[in-house]
Amino acid sequence: MRIILPYQSKSCCNIFIDDLAFIDEFIKKIEEQSQSVFYLVDKSLSNLPQYSHFFKDKDCFFVEADESNKSLETVKDIYHFLLEKRADRKGFVIGIGGGITLDIAGFVSSTYMRGLSFGFIPTTLLAMVDASIGGKNGVNFEGFKNYIGCFNHPEFILVSDNFLETLPEAEFLNGIAEVIKYGAIYKPDILTFLIEREWEVKDRKKEAIDFIIENSVKAKVSIVQDDFKESGLRKVLNFGHTLGHALERLKMVSHGQGVAAGMVFAAFLSLQKGYLEKEEFEKIRHTISLYKLPAFIPDASIGELVKGISGDKKKAGDKIDFILLKSLGRPVIQPISLMEIENALQNMYKHYS
Repeated sequence: MRIILPYQSKSCCNIFIDDLAFIDEFIKKIEEQSQSVFYLVDKSLSNLPQYSHFFKDKDCFFVEADESNKSLETVKDIYHFLLEKRADRKGFVIGIGGGITLDIAGFVSSTYMRGLSFGFIPTTLLAMVDASIGGKNGVNFEGFKNYIGCFNHPEFILVSDNFLETLPEAEFLNGIAEVIKYGAIYKPDILTFLIEREWEVKDRKKEAIDFIIENSVKAKVSIVQDDFKESGLRKVLNFGHTLGHALERLKMVSHGQGVAAGMVFAAFLSLQKGYLEKEEFEKIRHTISLYKLPAFIPDASIGELVKGISGDKKKAGDKIDFILLKSLGRPVIQPISLMEIENALQNMYKHYS
């Protein structure tokens, strides 16, 4: 068992990395200590027999883990479920699933009766390295991602790469996009590893998966612990996400696909401004292509992308905080005008479409 202690503060959350047997024992202890435990579970897991012991004879609400269901309507349904089960403030909620399920579980737990204790068991690579960590919980609103939410840490995060054995390839690659992000903004060795150990990663060999999970978790933990409420440094975690979220909403691409294309654009903008060296830009683009992630979305018009970006939470006036790279591992937060974004998109599409 490996334990990562991420937050040196009162908002402390232990991250445990181990196998499914450890998770089983940990849950049993929670059930012994708590008056009542409620499970909010990604519905896709309920059809996999190897995980049925997590749900048998338990109070479970199965979440349809789709962006369209990451909404206040779903939250309302879960509130009704908790009311019917007579959940009170001594109850404990465990979220099991990918990022959508955990975001919903964290938000519901933080708001029902002004807050229940909760824990996370991420079952996708994206959730293990990103979505479960950092205390952000929320749902979408009127088509915009994560507009309604709060900051609140789970009591624990239990990570096991055993869940990756049943994870579909597309979902695995979604997670790789976030791993690439950490290589770009924090630890360039991650990019080198993804390139040199490509087939071990793609084959999900344990040593390779352990490396990318542990290094990604440590990267996010290091950033978040210094800026919990995203007042400064934590914004660098949005590298690739500004354009990525617009692509998700407008073109219905996956989170990983949107972020991948968004990272290439942010890297191109960094190159165009004279920050990033050409070979550094190409290393990011090459790594993304190596894992069959898109460098850009060909049928997305520049006009609709700029319009989509203009609704981002980070916009102030006609500028938006964009995460650029001074070099690999050296992100910088810089206000960029919508006009400059539009011009950069035109230049990138001219060079790489």
